[in-house]
Amino acid sequence: MYKYIIGSIIIFSLIAIFIHGTGTSDLIITLLSVASFLFGIFLAFAIANRQSRFNSIRMSLRKDDALILSIYKLSASFGTEVQSKCKLLIDDFLINSIDYELIDYDKSVDKFNKLFDFFLGIEPKTEVQKIIYDNIISALRDSTNNKKELIHWLNEKMLNFEWGSLLILAFVILVSLFVINDNSFISVLITVLLGTSLVLFLLILRSLDNLRWKEYSWIWIPLTELFIEIGLMPYIPKGVIGRGIKLKKGITYRVIEYPNPYPDFSDKKIKIIEN
Repeated sequence: MYKYIIGSIIIFSLIAIFIHGTGTSDLIITLLSVASFLFGIFLAFAIANRQSRFNSIRMSLRKDDALILSIYKLSASFGTEVQSKCKLLIDDFLINSIDYELIDYDKSVDKFNKLFDFFLGIEPKTEVQKIIYDNIISALRDSTNNKKELIHWLNEKMLNFEWGSLLILAFVILVSLFVINDNSFISVLITVLLGTSLVLFLLILRSLDNLRWKEYSWIWIPLTELFIEIGLMPYIPKGVIGRGIKLKKGITYRVIEYPNPYPDFSDKKIKIIEN
């Protein structure tokens, strides 16, 4: 996001300095006022809608983490062999869900179904195991329902005409600002700041819609903690680290590199890193 902001400042500064506007006019002021009003209303609605979706997805993911951890902990009542198998199936599911982009989360559900089928094939022997078994099945059922809700929210992206409307209004505002720019220092400064603010708001909206907004804190930190709580090495793509996400000190990671275009994971390379 920072490189786009810096680029916007440079481009808008050059335009504002070297291209002299025609000055204010009733038509331009009217267009600027109407476009700004419509843009503000539409942008506020869009950000509120995206924030609501964003929070719902974040809550669903954390709820699913808690359910998966509960399933693993409860599986200990059936012996070491069952818990070890449960751990491998959970690891397989988490790896698959990370390999796919979050928007394609539905493609990893088959791996979770294998965990569900595994427990359906277990027959509890004692009364205590029967009670715990019911709790595990209940957690698996809740996790399945939670995934359905999560997939629904993930598929609810902004439509092209919504983006088109915002971009057209932003373009009208920018053109109006540069037209009334009289090349004075104050005029250039305000034009550049307002233009950059427009770009910043659109970038924030895009980050919310693409689920990139603060992904380190709500995706990768909780996932790392979940892996550790289950007794597994955290699994993280190399490209994610390249987006500025930092690895915690004192933890051994599995860092993945995908040489083939997405979604071909056939030749992925796993490197163990002790951070």
